[in-house]
Amino acid sequence: ASFDVFNDANGITNLTNCQRDSLEFISSVISSEAYETGDRTSTYTITDASNGKTGSVSNWLDGSFTAGQTNSWHWNGAGQNQNGNTITFDLGSGNSKIYTGAKIYQSNTASSGSWRWQGSNNNSSYTDLTSTFTWNGSDGGSGNAQYAEQTWSNDTAYRYIRIEGQAGATNTDSPWQTELEFKVKTTTSNATASFEGVAITAG
Repeated sequence: ASFDVFNDANGITNLTNCQRDSLEFISSVISSEAYETGDRTSTYTITDASNGKTGSVSNWLDGSFTAGQTNSWHWNGAGQNQNGNTITFDLGSGNSKIYTGAKIYQSNTASSGSWRWQGSNNNSSYTDLTSTFTWNGSDGGSGNAQYAEQTWSNDTAYRYIRIEGQAGATNTDSPWQTELEFKVKTTTSNATASFEGVAITAG
């Protein structure tokens, strides 16, 4: 006799409508994570409670990485304190998503102060999704697609997600903020699922 505790996938040859969970079991609920792309301006209502800007914050979700007032936005001037500033994204009543990351794309690597991502279902009480991070374009990319990326573990669906200023100020080389993408977790439940194990020859 033999058995598999599924601490890895070495004993599995085929999975149908299921996956091996990292907690060492086979599940018919399949989860995946991916960044939202393209024009999402009709998906979110944006409330901007931060310092003045050139261009509309809605351009952040238009799917375009082009710099300029039509397709992006930037802070009006340098030295603006970011503490307490917020930009909130609302999916609308009855809608929510499981957020697990965000990428902020901009036209150079200049800093816009220190911020954190938060989630809420009532737009009053917010849960921190990240610790404080520096909003800049130093995590990768090039041209107008240099980005700051934060990822986090989360299984709670939120209607609201916001970025909240903690400290610091805008830079004299204020970059165009060209695009923002949220990483979202989705799950699929399968009524039927099966898997096959590696053939074992009795000794």
